[in-house]
Amino acid sequence: MGLMGGIFGGAVGLSLGGPVGAIIGAIVGHKLGERAHRISDATERSATGAQGIQEAQVVFFVTTFSMLAKMAKADGRVSEEEIELIQDFMQGQLGLSAEDRRYAIEIFRRAKDSPQSFDDFARQFAEVFSSQKGMREVMLDLLVRLAAADGTIHPAEERMLRRAAEIFGLGDAVLDQVLGRWSEDISRHYAILGISPDASDEEIRSRYRRLVVQYHPDKIIAQGLPEEFVELAQRRFQEIQQAWEAVSHQRGIR
Repeated sequence: MGLMGGIFGGAVGLSLGGPVGAIIGAIVGHKLGERAHRISDATERSATGAQGIQEAQVVFFVTTFSMLAKMAKADGRVSEEEIELIQDFMQGQLGLSAEDRRYAIEIFRRAKDSPQSFDDFARQFAEVFSSQKGMREVMLDLLVRLAAADGTIHPAEERMLRRAAEIFGLGDAVLDQVLGRWSEDISRHYAILGISPDASDEEIRSRYRRLVVQYHPDKIIAQGLPEEFVELAQRRFQEIQQAWEAVSHQRGIR
């Protein structure tokens, strides 16, 4: 059984408050029943320990597809082509099981018409991961990937991405670095490393070492990233390695 199958099937005995809880409640209704252990808000328990990590995984999963739904609807409607694109993304890039893909699409459909806003979901995510900057950067990177999956980032999507960067406490500078990863020249590699081409060799080397520690897959997993999303974290780690190789080769850094 996939992660969300356990949650929505009631096997985990977990219910969350806030926008995430509203989406889960809309999908499962009474299924959790008395087996659910309710907390008043997802932010009342830190993302540590077995229960905390489980809650963090649910928040990560639900907010991902809820924020995506709000971005997809930013131009007024969600087309069947966009839904197909999201399904391809879930299977091809996230490698979700068939069961979890069904739940992800259901989350998407519920969230796009829900009274909760993009900002509401972003805030709950930011609160749960308030002490884990790396996780907030991973989510911002994921949202950019999703927004760019159709080959372009529309103005309405970029506005939401900037709101996410603000709510996550990262700001425009970090978002611009993430967006810069989609360029095709050497500047893309500097953007992946999150540093200016004018930086010194030592500054670049130091930045690379910090990123290696921050984005090492083992550390990301320990912070609560759902198993289904680990591959994306590994790709981010590989991008950092490739960017370092490109920049160090260009500069002759040894």
